[in-house]
Amino acid sequence: MGYCFNQRDDLPSNIKSITLNCNNLFYTDFLPSSIEEIKLEYDFKLELNNLPSSIKKISFVKQSKYNKELNCLSNKLEILQLPIKYNLQIKNIPKGLKKLICDKNYPFINDFKSYQVETY
Repeated sequence: MGYCFNQRDDLPSNIKSITLNCNNLFYTDFLPSSIEEIKLEYDFKLELNNLPSSIKKISFVKQSKYNKELNCLSNKLEILQLPIKYNLQIKNIPKGLKKLICDKNYPFINDFKSYQVETY
């Protein structure tokens, strides 16, 4: 969904993946429970507090300036790719997390010692 898209649009109930570059609360608060992967583009700036528990992968584009806390992620999340400049601590690491992709200078990289970490 593009940056200026700000309408309600019912998504198919069987959708598995979505890419968002808009700040439309409908898409973050009312995603179908079939969603497994979310890709968040450069202009995405909404909080991620009401995502379905079915999500296994969240990825931000590297150049994103996203700076919101990520402390309400589903325990089923397996892969998290952070933007290069993300510098907030994730205080509630999802129990199902297997892999973190982040900048080599992410200030809290040591919090993920027991996980697979891939750096840019």
